[in-house]
Amino acid sequence: MTLDPITLEIIANRFDEIQRIMKHRLFRTRYSTILRESFDGGAGLTDATGQVIGASGMNIHTRPYAHFVRGILAGYGEAGIEEGDVFFTNDPYRGGTAHSPDMAVPTPVFVAGELVASCTSAAHKP
Repeated sequence: MTLDPITLEIIANRFDEIQRIMKHRLFRTRYSTILRESFDGGAGLTDATGQVIGASGMNIHTRPYAHFVRGILAGYGEAGIEEGDVFFTNDPYRGGTAHSPDMAVPTPVFVAGELVASCTSAAHKP
């Protein structure tokens, strides 16, 4: 499938806006001074395999998004993940977080019963 440049730019900008809204809501809904004032977190989107589509926030939190999703897929398998599941991880070996106070929350996204993406946030949670 080939997309024309205008459609591709519209899709890219929409993905960018989604992950920026996710990051904004993460920073505004947590009652954590570290997160609110130091912006010690981030949010992003991956495809079903963990390939990063877009990420916003501190680089130390956005880089391991692929590891978060791949760790969940390795642990549960695609068949073991269901709609409505939300995962929490701070495992630096299987989850990819930099250190244990960094919590990641990968949430699978399903369309018509098929796993298509993951919305992920990661932040320093004291």
